[in-house]
Amino acid sequence: MQEQFYNVLASFSALYISYKYFVAVDELGHQWVIPGVVLIDVVMLFCLNKISKGSNGVSTNYRPAVSSGVFLSLIVPLTHMGELVALVRNEDLESMVARLWLSLASILPVAVRWLWVNRKNSMSVLLLLILSYGIIFRHLDPLVALSFLSTDFVVIWMGLRHIPVLLPKSFTFGELALVLQLLIGLSHRFVFGFLEKSWLAGKHFPLLLFIHTLLVTVIAATCVIYLTSAHSSMWKFISIYSIFAAAAFFFLQLILPENPLVWLIYYISDSCNRVFLIVVWLILMAITLIWVANQSLALDQIQAIKGKGCCNHQETSNSKTQDTTPVTTRLIARKMFHIFIVLVYVPGLMVDPHLLLLASIAVFGVFVVVEAARALQVPVMGTYINDMQKLFVDERDQGHVFLTHIYLLLGMSLPLWMSPSLLFSKRASPETYAGVLALGVGDTVACLTGRAFGKLQWPGSKKTIEGTTCSILVQMILGAIGFYAGVFNITSILTVSIGVTLTALAEAFTDQIDNLVLPLFLYPILCFS
Repeated sequence: MQEQFYNVLASFSALYISYKYFVAVDELGHQWVIPGVVLIDVVMLFCLNKISKGSNGVSTNYRPAVSSGVFLSLIVPLTHMGELVALVRNEDLESMVARLWLSLASILPVAVRWLWVNRKNSMSVLLLLILSYGIIFRHLDPLVALSFLSTDFVVIWMGLRHIPVLLPKSFTFGELALVLQLLIGLSHRFVFGFLEKSWLAGKHFPLLLFIHTLLVTVIAATCVIYLTSAHSSMWKFISIYSIFAAAAFFFLQLILPENPLVWLIYYISDSCNRVFLIVVWLILMAITLIWVANQSLALDQIQAIKGKGCCNHQETSNSKTQDTTPVTTRLIARKMFHIFIVLVYVPGLMVDPHLLLLASIAVFGVFVVVEAARALQVPVMGTYINDMQKLFVDERDQGHVFLTHIYLLLGMSLPLWMSPSLLFSKRASPETYAGVLALGVGDTVACLTGRAFGKLQWPGSKKTIEGTTCSILVQMILGAIGFYAGVFNITSILTVSIGVTLTALAEAFTDQIDNLVLPLFLYPILCFS
């Protein structure tokens, strides 16, 4: 029942975004076609979900005891619809329209792979796929269609086939599809950006080149380490990353007009605001590290006492009480980490979102390297990192890699990374606050108030009505404060209210990792506000 509620909610959100898109985009001659394709995809996903009855299919490599999450494959196309509306007043829409069509096409390999995984045939799904793909192919440039559609299909198909085997129980089917769609969307943005003169000649080109190079370098080096024996030695592990970093440095030196390190130093020290932000972030980071170390020691002491108690009083121990203490400790620790990250992102968005863009991608790279060292059990580093991360592990981290903390960073950062308005304004637009509202405020308030005061549970869910209600109210209040304080401009309070409400309900009913899902759920709706 929980998954059914979420699917209905996701479908309503898709239809609402399609309606807002249809009303907002009047400069395109085919603005009704894209909402039509979204409607076809919604019907197709319901058919797919009915075939598998919401499970993860016959594969045992997906995270167990949760639904498939196949409806998550709608999220990336919906975010592109919101971005297209945000771009209407800023630049030529041709490349963004092409990226939107390609994102809609990315649902095809997801659907075909889902049929393959479940070993099912469905004539209705196949007909809907042919209709959807035919419309998409009709509206894409033939060269773009032939080059990108085939490549995207292969990447998504191979990713859905091999990644669950390499990293078992780390993803649901829908989460993995969403991650692959995001990676493909990033590559599309990079390729189309290099084809645009305004992107190449813009003042933000060095920043964009720097962050894209950083992302590619970290991901490529991590893949090489995973596929080789470089993780068997700490020095080999460090050497691979160092070699890739040196290659990235020389690449940037060839493209940029000055030394990359000199550019970075000048960029960071360009204004007093940036220096102030960095000082604040360093202080917060120091406080966070000290707090994490203390909490880890406290958790170890609790577990040691618990273990001793179990040995001495095995027959009379209250198992429920023993299990609850560490779970509560971890829960509070994770929500405190949410608060810490909000204290980082809100000043960054208000003062200098471009510096926050650079810093968040750098931290993401650090997170990937640290998790690689932990998951691959690199000598010396792996055990130490694993002990430090025990505090933030929850029941959804069942696989070889722990992703909830990385998803938290992505959830806070993706609205900023994806925002099309960021390059045209020094001020952060409303959609860049999607992560702050959905995770930093909404999810934290819903969790803490639900555990403290919650009595009534939603049908088929462990989440409480009181927690969801408080989440909606607090997000609306903070949104209103931000608007009247001049932090961001909002043209429709009703749109923001609907977005916040839908996202809070999604938090109540989804069994996927909400750190990644909720901000992207709210993001396209805020693009219309």
